[in-house]
Amino acid sequence: MTTVASRAGNLPVQFTSFVGRLSEVAEIGGLLRTHRLLTLAGPGGVGKTRLALEVAALSTTNVPDGAWPVDLTAVRERAAVAEIAAATLGVPDVGERPALERLVAYLEDRGR
Repeated sequence: MTTVASRAGNLPVQFTSFVGRLSEVAEIGGLLRTHRLLTLAGPGGVGKTRLALEVAALSTTNVPDGAWPVDLTAVRERAAVAEIAAATLGVPDVGERPALERLVAYLEDRGR
């Protein structure tokens, strides 16, 4: 996945246009207005990631800090989720606090 530094977020640059699936984009967008977390499930290769990235790109005007996809494909242990999310968001790794505590504190500060 190629990413380009932007004003907010870390969405990858899309080199192709997004065709079709407008009903899914609308449905996901509607769900995200009332839910903070949404999981797209289905067989490999059906376009879940591309659909999620399209929705995220269209939603950036509603999210001041942008969209920050966190790639969890390599995760094999629960503890690694917080570590990878913290690293993706640029949460400083200082002190002895566990990654989950640092991530929660960082996100709480951003939400104020």
